[in-house]
Amino acid sequence: MAEKMEIVPKTKPTPPVVTGVGVGLPGQDNPFEDDNLSKLLRGDNLIKPISGSLRAALLEKNVVRVKKGRDGTATRIKIEEEEQTLKLAAQLGKFTLEKYGVGKSLSMTMDAAASVAVASGLEAMKDAGLLQKGSWELEDKYRESTGVIYITSFPGLDATVEEVMRFLQSKTVAASSAERLVEALRAKFLRTSVTRELSDEDESGFARLLQRAKEEREDSVVEDSAYEYDRKFLFKVLCLGNSQLAQIAKCMGPNCQINTACSGTTTGLAIASDWIAAGRCERVVVVAGDSASSETLLPFIGNGFIALGAACTKGNVDDAAMPFDKRRSGMILGAGGVGIVLERPDTKRTPLAKVSGGGE
Repeated sequence: MAEKMEIVPKTKPTPPVVTGVGVGLPGQDNPFEDDNLSKLLRGDNLIKPISGSLRAALLEKNVVRVKKGRDGTATRIKIEEEEQTLKLAAQLGKFTLEKYGVGKSLSMTMDAAASVAVASGLEAMKDAGLLQKGSWELEDKYRESTGVIYITSFPGLDATVEEVMRFLQSKTVAASSAERLVEALRAKFLRTSVTRELSDEDESGFARLLQRAKEEREDSVVEDSAYEYDRKFLFKVLCLGNSQLAQIAKCMGPNCQINTACSGTTTGLAIASDWIAAGRCERVVVVAGDSASSETLLPFIGNGFIALGAACTKGNVDDAAMPFDKRRSGMILGAGGVGIVLERPDTKRTPLAKVSGGGE
């Protein structure tokens, strides 16, 4: 007869502590200003009106929203007027990773989401006092015991859409020179001609157009747009923000990327707590970044929420930004990054806070 298995009560691990935080915020020229945390705690408004050209880009996508009534009927609503589309967003300012000692060759392998996440992680490690003096690299004694988790909802999407749009724009009429258009038109006339020849009058007309195009070439604003494939494309779309941060800061512990949409950072913190409780590492740098409101993505991601009926279309921030109010009418798209350093609870350095979880 089999012996009874003894059930050992599950012990609750002590929650880890937060020792460093870094935040990259939208709505300002420099996403990494010194008082970012104060802005968040004060509730400063970082939501701004989007440009007219971006509103036009939203409308040209021919979006149809399906609205369901209480009786189960569905109504198709075509988005045709500016009043029906987005007017506000929290957009990330331009920045580079050069101030963090990241060379151009490496920075070009990251899209906007990865860049803001990596910068946030470096700021968090600096805040935690983990870096070598005057450097963005970890002190030697912390390297093997530091893990990284990167969270993003739209991995590589900014880079993908940008590359595809760049290729398509190189093939449009607007990207062609006048000479090229005249030659293409002449070739089309030839193909449609029964005799595969043009009359002397037609040839003379095309010759005059071609000569005029050559004369105006220097004054032309639009020139031929030669497309060249971005050889860093694969690195951008492979979602390597976690390994790129580890490479820059010399983090040699466990390393991964996750995507659980809106719960991403919370899930990342839970996994980091488990890693620390299991003894896989002593600390984890949890970083998250997204840029859904960028010039490239907003016409697609924003229209996605419009099509679902989940986006706010109001033009006044006071009327639109009501996240916990019954008058709330939908989401406002944004961007930003965050870095959080979690460490073992017995760390000798001063923690900022304890993290609930880890079995509690």
